[in-house]
Amino acid sequence: MPLRFMKHENHILPVLTGLLSALFYQLGFVLFLFLVPLQVLFERNGQQAFIRAGIVAWASVTVVRMVELRRITEATGVGAIAGVDIAVPAVFILGLWVMNSRHPYMPTAVYRLLLAGLLSVVIFVPGALLLLSHEGARTLMSEQFRLMYESIVNAGGGVAVITFEEFMTMSTNFLASSFAFMYIVVLSSNWVLGKVVGSSGERVLVIQALESFQVPLQLTWPALLSWAGMLFSILLPLGAVRYIVWNAGLTALLLYGVQGIGIIRHEFERRNLIRGLRTLIVGGMVLSLMIPGLNILVLIGVPLLGISELWINYHRFEGVEQP
Repeated sequence: MPLRFMKHENHILPVLTGLLSALFYQLGFVLFLFLVPLQVLFERNGQQAFIRAGIVAWASVTVVRMVELRRITEATGVGAIAGVDIAVPAVFILGLWVMNSRHPYMPTAVYRLLLAGLLSVVIFVPGALLLLSHEGARTLMSEQFRLMYESIVNAGGGVAVITFEEFMTMSTNFLASSFAFMYIVVLSSNWVLGKVVGSSGERVLVIQALESFQVPLQLTWPALLSWAGMLFSILLPLGAVRYIVWNAGLTALLLYGVQGIGIIRHEFERRNLIRGLRTLIVGGMVLSLMIPGLNILVLIGVPLLGISELWINYHRFEGVEQP
């Protein structure tokens, strides 16, 4: 009897986890944490349970989205939007599987994360182009953007600072310039949080890995070139290249920002700063993110601190394996 119960539990737990992940995806305030239950399951029950739960999560989201879209079947372009809707959770779950995979050519989490980001580009870009080529889909998307625009105008007292056309252009440029970066942010944060929650032993390892985190040397030139491309795109019309360099540049800022945080934490430990002073410094940096002007200094300064390790030896601990 206990053995039979354990067999049932091995099947029930992935199903329940997949349903919980799908629920997170449907609830707006925890949407960006929907991968955490899947990662926790991977940490505790392994890859097979994770795959089952991922299939359940994707199938559940797909069913719900299809039911919701049936209410607007009279509108053209619903099929194209439905295809994107069911592809988004699938690409995120696939990316999480890549993050947990082990391969000799991708020994570190950085390469696995970049591979997952590349997969998102390969899948999403053709899908977005196909979506934009459909007149009905473009009309539905335009209506959604108009609702957003009107809500922003109403929140500002009914005074429109920019026209709807300008809002559409700014929004589409922003999405195209940062969608891969945002995908990487959501995927990596869910992966790390899931590892911490899923195994108490991982908490110490994650903290140690943060302090010793280092971007592979081979990525230095791509990062510098992408940052140069970002600067050129402000001065010159680069066309579609703009979207490539901005996604790559923002991703490089993220990676070297994590390395910069690792350096700051290492310096805290090396200099034996008291907890109160550490809290004051970190709190000041967080508050600076809310102040225009200072937030740019922090967002650029921390990654620059990270990349400065190419020339400055901060004597950080070595030998700690990256997750």
